Parts: sequence; structure tokens; C-alpha cells
Amino acid sequence: MASAAKFIGLILSFTLGVPLLFSTQTGPSVAKTETYADPDGYAVLSLLLDRGAPRNSKMHIYFLTVEGKGARSESCDRVPAEFKSALKDFLDRNSSPLVLARRFSMQAEYELVEKMKKAENPFPPPGPGEQEVQYELMVTPESLFSVSAVGFDKTRTYAIAYVQAICGAECAGGGYHLLTRDKHGWKEIKNSPVCEWMS
Repeated sequence: MASAAKFIGLILSFTLGVPLLFSTQTGPSVAKTETYADPDGYAVLSLLLDRGAPRNSKMHIYFLTVEGKGARSESCDRVPAEFKSALKDFLDRNSSPLVLARRFSMQAEYELVEKMKKAENPFPPPGPGEQEVQYELMVTPESLFSVSAVGFDKTRTYAIAYVQAICGAECAGGGYHLLTRDKHGWKEIKNSPVCEWMS
């Protein structure tokens, strides 16, 4: 049972460390949620997601935008001064979740995922007089990506977006990507992403 307790501890630490991803908002509350409709935002997110797309399989993207890990409680001090306006816009746009639409222009095939699939309980059935170990970790069979709405400066030359991926109980990570736009389109700057996390 010591190993079972250790495993439960890992599950709890993982689920507490993943923001918003395991909520399964459905029904009336989602019906009232605004749809994310920014074409420039989808262009930025498509560029970022295409780089992390799994080979020979469909990419799964969580259907609601996420703010990011600690965007408000832990201000990221590694955002260059020229991105401060985009960061403010990022925080404003991500004050509440938005519903993503099928407007990504990626080369990879993708699917918007509304609910997480529940893993089977890996613990053996309880013996006589033993209590069943509860197992409620929500997982998907492959990586699940989630993204924020994109923040821009007034000229839409600077952009900041948050992208995270979950690939298992101890396999997750995310960060804030900083991009600039020139005549050739959007590109990520040197030393981006910033404020990355991994588990």
C-alpha cells in the first residue's frame, strides 16, 4: 500500500499543478461563452502548434482557451519591454475562457476536444476488508494541447501566446511565446518561450 500511496501523491501533485485543463465545462455555461474569433490570433497559434504537432496522428486541442500557469499570480518578469503592451492585452483577453473554433491554418490534422477521457483504475480490486483506492485522473491517450487567446500591441507587431501540452501523469509543460511580425509574417523571437514550466 505504500507504493499505492506514493502513486496517489504523484497524481494529486500533478492535478493540482495543471490549471484549468481538467475542467469539463459543458452545457449552458459553455453555450454562453464567447467564441474566439481573432484571425491574427489563429495565425499565431497555428504557427506555434504546427511545430509541436505529433507525426502521423491527429493533434488534440482543448476546446477552451486557457490563461496559462500563474499568469496573474506570478508576473513573468522575463517579458521584454516592447512586449508589455501585448502582455496587458493578453491578460485582458484571457480574463475568462473563450471557445475555440475550427479556424486554425495548420498543416497538421487536428481535433477540438471537449472532454477528457478517464483512465482505467490501475489498482487491483480490494480484498476482503480493504477499501477501494479511488482513481480520478483524467487523461487522453495522446498529447493534449491547450492554448490561450493571443495578446497583441496596438500595431499588431508584437504578440504573446501561451501554449501547453499534457502527455501523461508526469509529462506536461508550457510557456509564453513571444512573436514579432514583419513583411514575411510572424516569427518567434530569440529566447522565446519564457516562463516555461515542466513536470
